[in-house]
Amino acid sequence: MSTIELKEKLYKYIETASKEELQKLNAYAEDDPIIGYTIEGEPIRANEFKERARAARTQIKKGHYVTLDELKEDIKTW
Repeated sequence: MSTIELKEKLYKYIETASKEELQKLNAYAEDDPIIGYTIEGEPIRANEFKERARAARTQIKKGHYVTLDELKEDIKTW
């Protein structure tokens, strides 16, 4: 298949693709794969997940967290 034929085939695919298919194709092109989904069904991309993990580690290092014992006590007031 020539480059021109391949481009034409991909253009046709893009024109008829669903939102989910386009998101997957875009993630592949950007090298940012979808690694999971939120409970609402929205995709979670690898780069976003890495950034959230870094932010969480920073908060933990700063002491911004709740221990299990603190959580147990807090639950009693719910």
